[in-house]
Amino acid sequence: MNRKGQVQVGIGELLIVFITVLVGLILLVGSANQIGISTTLSVKVNESQTAPANGSTLAFTAFKELRSVVIFNFTNETAASGSKLMELNKDFKVLNNVVVDGAEISQIQVFTDNYSASSGGEWNVSYTGVPDTFITSGGTRAVVSLIILFMALAIVIVTLSPTLRNKILDLKN
Repeated sequence: MNRKGQVQVGIGELLIVFITVLVGLILLVGSANQIGISTTLSVKVNESQTAPANGSTLAFTAFKELRSVVIFNFTNETAASGSKLMELNKDFKVLNNVVVDGAEISQIQVFTDNYSASSGGEWNVSYTGVPDTFITSGGTRAVVSLIILFMALAIVIVTLSPTLRNKILDLKN
């Protein structure tokens, strides 16, 4: 500040702050998106799938693990239980962490002896999918989520640094 109480912030300092904030925001948005994908499960309800042939599998390539799988059979045939609702480990089995062509996927295997529907029918499948990039450790998910918070805090500090350096807040007296 000069004797008249005017703030002297140079163009160079403002340019450095602007570029730093711009780069910080770009990194923040990219990181937040990827961290969001890595820390959340995907819940699918009544997803329409084409029924596989007897004894074959239905692949879910976007997920390495399926949880809480419920299948409702819309074909003309019924499951072994005589209902349209298929039972886990009786009519089908979930195969998690299967490596196919170098990719980790999940599959639903239909039992030949208990399932009489022909392929090409329609299923409504509800499940919770674990994406390939999901972080399984709860502690790690918590720490990774804190990265976004500290990044945002750093951007705020960089933005306020010229103000704090020139003691503008002390001028109110």
